[in-house]
Amino acid sequence: MKLRQRLPPNEYGFSLCRTPAGKLVNGPVASGTPNSVNIPVSCPAGSRFIGLDHSHPGGVAVPSSIDIASAKKVGARVLCIQSDTETRCHKMGNRRR
Repeated sequence: MKLRQRLPPNEYGFSLCRTPAGKLVNGPVASGTPNSVNIPVSCPAGSRFIGLDHSHPGGVAVPSSIDIASAKKVGARVLCIQSDTETRCHKMGNRRR
């Protein structure tokens, strides 16, 4: 039996960062509304920004057109979306719009 974990009712998100040793770490976790979250591009000292991760509570792990535009705007190379049942990460390229 597969257990489902319900996400919090409001979207949350954070910056994905990589340390010089290659470890993935996250920036501060931001909480939003049921339909959006404003994620600060902020990484712990010594790490570099590589992308964004945020939740779609009650939804699917597929980025919306707004998610994609926001990720491109800040230069994210990766965009991860979490649903109640899975997390999917998508390569964004490295160009800003």
